Amino acid sequence: MASIHKEQISLFPILLINFIGTLGFSIVLPFLVFLVTDFGGNAIIYGMLAATYPALQLIGAPILGRWSDIYGRKKILLLSHGGTLAGWVIFLIALILPIQNLFSINSTIIGMITLTLPIVVLFFARAIDGLTGGNVSVADAYVSDVSSEENRSKNFGKIAISSNLGFIVGPALAGILG
Repeated sequence: MASIHKEQISLFPILLINFIGTLGFSIVLPFLVFLVTDFGGNAIIYGMLAATYPALQLIGAPILGRWSDIYGRKKILLLSHGGTLAGWVIFLIALILPIQNLFSINSTIIGMITLTLPIVVLFFARAIDGLTGGNVSVADAYVSDVSSEENRSKNFGKIAISSNLGFIVGPALAGILG
């Protein structure tokens, strides 16, 4: 009984980390298209920018997972959230930069593509956040570490719920904040 209570207490921080991670990813998506348009981009730029985070997360997740095996889960989770914080600070800086054209190309296939200073900085911010946002593998490893055999699937279900709640609350919160 005491081990189950300890297991439940030790899961809360990881569930919160998972929730915040998916909230941070999903809160941006509803208004990202408007930012890209305001900064001179188009649908192609929006698609590439929206794909930057998960593409870099695909690269970062196995690296962070391996590092968590070597250096410990807590240190890598802190590193991951430090990277997410840095990504958000850079994202906010992009919002106040002047809209200066850096590069344009006109293609008959995909149309005009324009990169402005804020869009390039947004790409950089989303790349850093994605690369260091691969903490799902670390969270899963942590859950596996602290779960008893009989509670493992239930605890992985809790991880899935915390992620899905982040994906639900993020866009809703973005809509409320306007």
